[in-house]
Amino acid sequence: YICKEGIAKELPGLLETFRKPVIVTGIKSYQAFSDYGGGSSWDVIQHKGYCSPEAVRKVCGQAEDADVIIGIGGGTILDLAKAAADRLDIEAVMLPSIAGTCAAS
Repeated sequence: YICKEGIAKELPGLLETFRKPVIVTGIKSYQAFSDYGGGSSWDVIQHKGYCSPEAVRKVCGQAEDADVIIGIGGGTILDLAKAAADRLDIEAVMLPSIAGTCAAS
């Protein structure tokens, strides 16, 4: 668990041991992440809507080769990223965009 200012810029170094990171995010959250300097060459799955079983299946289908899922956004996106990582049995990294999100879960 790491909680510190500027961590988004450190993600590539922190995740260099993974071969296929995939970002799960919302449109606005990913734009803020990119504007902040957190852009990368990783695959990005943008989601709009609820965290539903169908949404989890869709993300899992798009991230089937991933070895880590990075959730960037608010509660819905983080729930979706955690559920997909759990279903795929891979690691999950959460980058909350709001202070009220429990990143430790």
